[in-house]
Amino acid sequence: MFGIWRDRFPRLVLKLPGLGGPQEIEFVIDTGFDGDLSLPESVVRQLDTTILETRFVQLAGGLHQRCYSYEFFLEWNGQQQLVEVFTLDDNPLLGNGLWDKMLMQAENSEGGEVTIE
Repeated sequence: MFGIWRDRFPRLVLKLPGLGGPQEIEFVIDTGFDGDLSLPESVVRQLDTTILETRFVQLAGGLHQRCYSYEFFLEWNGQQQLVEVFTLDDNPLLGNGLWDKMLMQAENSEGGEVTIE
């Protein structure tokens, strides 16, 4: 999987299961996030998801926030994988939970190449 370094962060575009067909969403790869994915609630409402529960999550800096947890199947590394997505109103994040035991390499410069394998 290939992405790009843009605006100071490694990024990867994923196709998510939308209600009207697949939607391409750009995610910031966040090495400090131990979940799978996070998306704003407005984006989650457009996806073919199943709600799991309401949770309190701890954000950077120790702040706790209530969010909803959803799940859906995503094509990841050539296979269908059940992923959990949290609703957080910020940049879409791709966390360590999804690319656990994989290699991520990033060229830390604007336009640099990002790979996950």
